[in-house]
Amino acid sequence: EMLLLQAQLQKQTALLIENVRLRELVQAKERHGYQVSLMAEVIARPFTSESGYNHHVLINRGHRDGVFVGQAVIDASGLFGQVVSCSEQSCRVLLMSDYNHAVPVRVDRNGEYLIVQGTGNLQHLMILHSVVSTDLMIGDTVSTSGLGGVFPAGIPVAQVVEITAGKTFNDVVLKPLAMLSRPRYLLLLKGEPSALACYENATC
Repeated sequence: EMLLLQAQLQKQTALLIENVRLRELVQAKERHGYQVSLMAEVIARPFTSESGYNHHVLINRGHRDGVFVGQAVIDASGLFGQVVSCSEQSCRVLLMSDYNHAVPVRVDRNGEYLIVQGTGNLQHLMILHSVVSTDLMIGDTVSTSGLGGVFPAGIPVAQVVEITAGKTFNDVVLKPLAMLSRPRYLLLLKGEPSALACYENATC
């Protein structure tokens, strides 16, 4: 009887955690006014290679659900990545931590336009070609700018955690706001297939 009760408690705890995650997704949708196409569940955990490429997850949605290559994917905290390949029943989502992933962003504090790229590390992103005159501070947050037509504007992306000054360019490290290492449920945003979408073995 004790073993049975413990098993039931574990199941209830798992359901409680799952409900919390789902509520967070709903709250994020309402808070930011995202135009959501559908929700997906991760069915294969993040794969990361030593080279820093091929950071991706598999989700339980595919062509039959209306998912398309290039579709933007978010979690409850911010931008997660985008769809790079699909079958009828599943799709592969490239994480923004992959070296092949780059996204145009805008600094929330001052409106500066920059490009954030993956580093091959789930916990770190970087800003490309940040000249020394760029107005950036530790703690600044950046969101998608909407430039390029791939990602809608206003999706939270990352926070600046380190700035190393150089002669011409600064090395800027950011922490992604999305939980890239522990995904469970994701939201796919509405949109149309774009010629600028990120495809396999091609930079966004």
